[in-house]
Amino acid sequence: MAEYQPEKTDYPEPPRSYSWQEVWTLAISRPSAEQFRSLLNDPRATANRGVLWLLLAGFINGLVTTGVVNQSLPVIAQQQQLPLVSLSPLEILFISLFLGPILVFAVALIVGIYHMVARFLGGAGLFADLFYLYASYTAPLFILLAGITVAPIPDGLKSLLSFLWGVYQFILSAIVIRAVYRLDWLKVVAIAFLVPFILGMILQMFVPL
Repeated sequence: MAEYQPEKTDYPEPPRSYSWQEVWTLAISRPSAEQFRSLLNDPRATANRGVLWLLLAGFINGLVTTGVVNQSLPVIAQQQQLPLVSLSPLEILFISLFLGPILVFAVALIVGIYHMVARFLGGAGLFADLFYLYASYTAPLFILLAGITVAPIPDGLKSLLSFLWGVYQFILSAIVIRAVYRLDWLKVVAIAFLVPFILGMILQMFVPL
């Protein structure tokens, strides 16, 4: 007599709420399409939450980098035989607060183009979902970038770390595009690579190096 096998159901996992620490840690340390989809299965997984993370990351990045650069201004002025200048705490705070909205705008622009191209190629995801997931790893990585920028390490090592940072950002972008739009990997890699490349070319046209 055959053993009874209970019928398997394909119900999604029940929603659970992730703290911001859990989201950032899982997005950075355990990236996979399945993991990112589970992060979306959260009542607090909204674009507004992603905006708050990016504003915070931009502020921290600006505060760290501007503060360190401000300490170096007297030395630079002395080397270049320029008048001594330095930023006041209020000026540092203003610059730091300004960087957050710039980061939000940049992410919204990139995600918007990702979304349009992915939908054009047959994807069936939502802009808000991609924005949230993109912010879930961009925010901590942007803070990490500030640490790399101001770290007292050789320029060669700093360049290498910055390159690895960019590569990892690209890999995570590809994974979240696949998680949200469920496209095949060829289309995903094409989107993740071509969109930043085209944006960079356009930016270079308006802001020549």
